[in-house]
Amino acid sequence: MNMMMLHWDEIGIVDLSAKEWNHGLASEQIEILNEKVSYVIRNKSSERVELEYNSPFTVVDQGEGFLSIHVDGEIIEGAGICVYVNTYPCPLSSTVNMIINCPVKLDVKISIPAESSARIKKIFLHPKKEKTDLVKDCNSDADILVVVPEYPSSENLYVCAFAHTRNLHYLSKGLKIQVASISENNWYQTSYRIDGVDVLQGTYEDLKSLLERKQYKVVVTHFVDQHLMSIYDGYAMNKQMVFICHGPETTYRILENVARPYFTKEKPGYSLDPAYVQKDLWVQKYASMENVHWIFVSEWLKKTAEELIGITFRHSDVIHNTIDEKSFPYKEKSEEDRKKILVIRRFDDVAYHSIDQITLAIRELSYKPFFKELSFEIYGDGKFYNTLTGPLREYKNVHLHRTFIPNHKIQYLHAENGIMMLPSRHDAHPVSMCEAASSGMVVVGSRVTSNAYFMDNDHNHTLADPESPQELAEIIERLYKCPEEFLAISKRMSDRIRSLCSVKQTVDREISLIQKIKDIPVQKPWDKYLMEPSELPVLTIVVPAYNVEDYLEKCLDSLLNHKNAGKTEILVINDGSTDQTAEIGNEYERLSNGIVRIINKENGGHGSTINRGIQEARGIYFRLIDGDDWVNSEALEELVDRLETETSDLVLTGASYAYKNKADYELVASYDMMHPGLAYHFEDLVYEGYGFQRHGPILSTSNYRTEILRRAGFRISEKKPYVDMEFNAFSLRYVRTVTYYPLDIYRYLIGRAGQTVSVDFWKKKYKDHRYVLMNIVKNTADNGFSKAKLRYINEHIVAQMTDSQVFMYGQLGLWEELKDFLRELQQYPNAYRAGMKLIRETNGDSLRILSQLKNRNAGKDNKLRNIVSSAVRRIRNR
Repeated sequence: MNMMMLHWDEIGIVDLSAKEWNHGLASEQIEILNEKVSYVIRNKSSERVELEYNSPFTVVDQGEGFLSIHVDGEIIEGAGICVYVNTYPCPLSSTVNMIINCPVKLDVKISIPAESSARIKKIFLHPKKEKTDLVKDCNSDADILVVVPEYPSSENLYVCAFAHTRNLHYLSKGLKIQVASISENNWYQTSYRIDGVDVLQGTYEDLKSLLERKQYKVVVTHFVDQHLMSIYDGYAMNKQMVFICHGPETTYRILENVARPYFTKEKPGYSLDPAYVQKDLWVQKYASMENVHWIFVSEWLKKTAEELIGITFRHSDVIHNTIDEKSFPYKEKSEEDRKKILVIRRFDDVAYHSIDQITLAIRELSYKPFFKELSFEIYGDGKFYNTLTGPLREYKNVHLHRTFIPNHKIQYLHAENGIMMLPSRHDAHPVSMCEAASSGMVVVGSRVTSNAYFMDNDHNHTLADPESPQELAEIIERLYKCPEEFLAISKRMSDRIRSLCSVKQTVDREISLIQKIKDIPVQKPWDKYLMEPSELPVLTIVVPAYNVEDYLEKCLDSLLNHKNAGKTEILVINDGSTDQTAEIGNEYERLSNGIVRIINKENGGHGSTINRGIQEARGIYFRLIDGDDWVNSEALEELVDRLETETSDLVLTGASYAYKNKADYELVASYDMMHPGLAYHFEDLVYEGYGFQRHGPILSTSNYRTEILRRAGFRISEKKPYVDMEFNAFSLRYVRTVTYYPLDIYRYLIGRAGQTVSVDFWKKKYKDHRYVLMNIVKNTADNGFSKAKLRYINEHIVAQMTDSQVFMYGQLGLWEELKDFLRELQQYPNAYRAGMKLIRETNGDSLRILSQLKNRNAGKDNKLRNIVSSAVRRIRNR
């Protein structure tokens, strides 16, 4: 086998269709036809086969890069194919972008399901230095976003197979949709179109990027979970939302923990896991929202959810899963069909899909004298396939087909067989069950969730205990011995499912709801809270705003959306924006009856907005919320309640990072050492082991008495970044008492372009960082700060900035400037010692940079060498 060793600039675009594929299989298994403009690959066997590209290549460069893959092909027969690059799936007619770390060997394989064929026109591999964002290429005409979990089928023909039929109905009714298949674990993007449906497979960050496009009027979500709710909390509150609830969204307490469907708190098996408390809070929040519409696939599911969580859904409906009667028409069965048993399953999980119950039920039947008259057709694949089917391989009447079945082929299997065996412990598999019943098959399954309702078990008695393969076998035996009953059940099941789950009764109702709400603008949820602004507000919230037109509405909506909005004043300090920031601020000033005030000023940087905010504030307390961030409205409401009777100079609350590439929030700072609601002397909290840990009061967690800030008389540096550190330091001058409340208020966005936390930014602004650092050192050393507060400022603010400054110089290779910085800092011994101590304790990059600097200066100027050596000794020997 040849191996190509290539660099980025050599590889260009590799067209793999120009090479042969190595398979080593007999001609009766696989056929490859080399046509002029394409390959036709045909798998003639009953097992899935793989072809391997016979010249893998290695990119020998170092570092991170991106690989763009394009597969151009079409299905001829069966389930089509899927291309895998280093095990990652690339469906037909798709573009895939993935991260690769060089050097990397790229292995390319083609997987062809049983009895399938496809035409492959092109397979391109195109390494790139920069990432290509497929979000930008998504359907720009779509005004409905359909969000689904990753749910591959038919060898990754689609990544969201269970929703594909539904999406086709959407298109047929004129809805313009973009499907987003979102997975927490994806580190690559896939974009493809199949049957006219546009699909993007991606990450939480991709979903946020889609929602930021503001083109979608309705977001339809299947299997909404707490991660998606967290994202929608910051990105979709101004959209109509439809949550199609299949089960796990609201019944997680029972579905993840036990085999039986217990659903009351009194019965054993109901989980009281503390992790579910946060899930309950999210569901409770969205259950009460005016613009959220819940659709439950069964009445059992809605009722159980309300009992488990203790809520009533404000807008909800029961719409069953769609079973297209045209795709799964009723076919009258014969008595012989009761002997033909069909199983279609994924073999990826032993317990979840109850494959073990199927296997044990078949073995139980093998002890019956009529067993040889039965036939079993078992289709599926997965990582446990060999293990789970092992006990069945001795039976000649058990036919194993290691392949997935495309949707359009399933109806033929339904027609050829009489019984569908579908036991389950957790997931009811309602779609597969109802499709089989619609086709006239008798479904033998388990008594879980809503199965008894759909299968009319009171009359048909075809559902077993989820842990009893013996009962499954007994039901099949009964149907074998009573052919008349088998035929009657077949007709009854089909009639029932076709009446409950027809297109008219299900997806058409769903589409009507979407069409009804699509053009209804989402009202500002805070309208009901508006009142006249207070002459003496409890809290002034200053919103520094520079070119934040894409974020400001979300920020202001969150600040107004609570009953205490009238007890606050919100000052939008427009720092010379050149976009629509001022216009948005003016509109909110009008809509909020003056609770929001916009103050326009020339551009002076973040520090200038803080200075102006302190000057203009009328509130008893003062806090900052940047214009591209937002707040937890419910927590802000409670804070205002607390502040009405609070007397401390400083009130600390919680804050969370909202990373662009993550769904869940992450805690910014911890104040666990403080008992909520108690007033502490600030100077008692500066001692190691007794007080503040890594973080003390910071911009996102601090609420100061306004008079304390004015008395301090400081001015924040203007036209500089990093000035939040000045605010954190200077504001403490006259603070005596501090109280903490565990209210997670601030949502601090991390990851948008241009933020001061980005690497590209500090490469340009390292001098400003040094200026701010030394400004803090100089203006606190001899400016009325107590010794305790100086110690705190040096250890919690100056030390962290020193660590960052050393890191910046080292990464940029600015050794002379690093030396000059150390000279200057040594003039303030307490600040210098605090910085060196932190660098020693963290034992990270800054320590290695100072060691490298020492080695570079060996034999040079004695005075300079002594400064650097002293720094290293302090780090290593303390």
